[in-house]
Amino acid sequence: MTGWDLLRRLRRKRSDLPAIAMSGYGTENDRGASRDAGFAAHLTKPVNGDALIEAIGAVIAGADQLDARPAIAARARTPSAPAAAR
Repeated sequence: MTGWDLLRRLRRKRSDLPAIAMSGYGTENDRGASRDAGFAAHLTKPVNGDALIEAIGAVIAGADQLDARPAIAARARTPSAPAAAR
């Protein structure tokens, strides 16, 4: 079972469940499949911590990351700087 399949099953019981896909694949087809399955965001591994926090905040606030912020996928692949370096 894929994450897409799992979310489709979960959505049958709870349609308002927020979800963020994290995948090693990030093509437009992959992002489209995540969107079609009901994910609000699709982050490509390795995931940048700041991008994940941003995606979680946006999903909680009700924003659809897949449509509104496609650049988040690129930031998700950029490693975070150590906290001391920020």
